[in-house]
Amino acid sequence: MNIVRYSIASSMLLALAATGCAGADENGQFTDESGQVSDGKTIEKGVEGADQAPNGFTFAPERASNEKSPNPTDLFPKGSVTLTLGSTFYTQVTIPAFGTVTYETSNRVGSADPVLALFIRTNPWGGAFGGSPFTAKGQANTLAYNDDGAGNLNSRLTYHNPDGAPRVAYLVAFAYGNSTGQVDLSGYGTIQLRAGSTFIQTNAGQIYTSNSSGDPWLLAIDTDLASGAGNTCWNDDSPNGGTTESLIQNYTNKTMWVVAHAYSGSGTTTINY
Repeated sequence: MNIVRYSIASSMLLALAATGCAGADENGQFTDESGQVSDGKTIEKGVEGADQAPNGFTFAPERASNEKSPNPTDLFPKGSVTLTLGSTFYTQVTIPAFGTVTYETSNRVGSADPVLALFIRTNPWGGAFGGSPFTAKGQANTLAYNDDGAGNLNSRLTYHNPDGAPRVAYLVAFAYGNSTGQVDLSGYGTIQLRAGSTFIQTNAGQIYTSNSSGDPWLLAIDTDLASGAGNTCWNDDSPNGGTTESLIQNYTNKTMWVVAHAYSGSGTTTINY
């Protein structure tokens, strides 16, 4: 998985689990962390310092919890699901000091079922989302998320900035399950929902992809909205090396939206959790 708008309500906050997580736009325009618009050109993997991913991803989430590490004998998948793999709609937004933003979808086409999420980076490790190092983890603090808040399967997300300074956040839109398709997003016009998702309870200690027909960039959004939880994570290529499959580790007992975002390609991927 470019949206600076002040209209889509309903809070869904994400926060991603404990110590270790590992880490598109339809408007053809992407915004980096400095607030400048890039040309959205695709970068090549392995190019050091590349700071703009295809599909406009440019974020890097953070942080760790005090949760105990899972017992090694528990690190086996408890379930799996096959999802549509594709680029996630993603954009950078600036929320004014003490301001409120609302984002909303409408005009669904066919079976499209959108989910919206808003988060803020917490550990900018030096590379943008979509840039090298591709085996790195990224973490973020979920500000809000919503599914179906606008009625008729549309989503509405609202967030109030409690700070006396602007906050740069990131808005993503993806499909519930495999209900991909087209919707309108307030302030951004028509967008495509290409990435599927699953809403799960993680209890295996890790989440990973397998049998992918493209290059997955797994995004896991924690629904714990506790302030500063910082438990939303992503990973492109497994830190274990030798594969383009994604691996996020140190997840236990977290209720997550797991999104089948693709670095490149499309098709399907199996999410193991």
